[in-house]
Amino acid sequence: MLTTPVVMLHEQSKTVLAQKKNSNAKKTKLSDSQIIKNLGVKKVANPSNDALTAKYAEIVRGQHYSWENPYIKVNPYENSPLTALMIFHTNQPTKISYRVIGKTAHTTIKNEVKGYQTDHQVPIVGLYAGYDNSVEVTMTDQSGETQTKTFKIKTVNLPRWIRSFPIKVTVKDKAKMNLGSNELTVLNRTTKQTFAVDGDGEVRWYYLRWNEHIFEQLNNGHILLFNKIKSGDEKYNMLVETDYLGRVYRQFSFDKTLGGSYVGTAGLSLVHHDVAEMPNGNWLLTVDDGSKYVEDTIAELNPNTGKIVKVIDFKKIFPESMYSKSKIKANDNPVAG
Repeated sequence: MLTTPVVMLHEQSKTVLAQKKNSNAKKTKLSDSQIIKNLGVKKVANPSNDALTAKYAEIVRGQHYSWENPYIKVNPYENSPLTALMIFHTNQPTKISYRVIGKTAHTTIKNEVKGYQTDHQVPIVGLYAGYDNSVEVTMTDQSGETQTKTFKIKTVNLPRWIRSFPIKVTVKDKAKMNLGSNELTVLNRTTKQTFAVDGDGEVRWYYLRWNEHIFEQLNNGHILLFNKIKSGDEKYNMLVETDYLGRVYRQFSFDKTLGGSYVGTAGLSLVHHDVAEMPNGNWLLTVDDGSKYVEDTIAELNPNTGKIVKVIDFKKIFPESMYSKSKIKANDNPVAG
């Protein structure tokens, strides 16, 4: 678990941009069916991700790696460079825990894999960037006997967009911080990579895909992000269910001809600012509906089917006087970021 993210937004402008291809941008209210059509949600396969999952499953089945000589893959899903996957087999059921040794007091990250197993897949989160990390792994059998080994795991340097971001910790009491179970502070910027820091302000986790606004912890332990697949893409249009290792479980694309963003925020987003998981497992998304106005609609997405099952357009609920004079409207000047 990571702590509640800090969302960093730009406030310097109130002009909103939308794609020229959106033919409904001059209309005030749209039907629910038109909004759903405009959103254009599609479930998208990720064959390269699935191939990696199959590769690691085959390594587990092969049982060629032992406690003494485990398989270790840094950045196992090519999205999360400060993580590693460790795989090995034991003859007797054992439980595994680990500690990523911190550089200073109260910055060691520890976690535990639940249950006793013989085939082990250990997700290691919280490595330092550009560093030869010491990771202490403890194996406990069902009688309580333990063995501990220290492994060295080397990582690459931080990418430029994170390395250049100023982080200054001015007030801290690390003794009061709970750094177990990967509890870090997430910095979720308006654009570029989302990352997490420890009590010293050191980056201990980041996600390579550019992300905008959305970072939501789901009940199953996964996280929801809203990504660009390539940094050069004009719009953020991919809602992704992933985990801290970077494995993608489900992803949904939105129509790239829809959406808006404030000038100066470097990008156009179709899902903006928030998502929430409902008791029935569906996801509530704050979206643009493709009309003359922006950021005034909620859509309910069923992640099992990939279908929008309900929309709430607040223009149909509130009196027209509340929005008719708004200067925050869509126009035809798209920008990339």
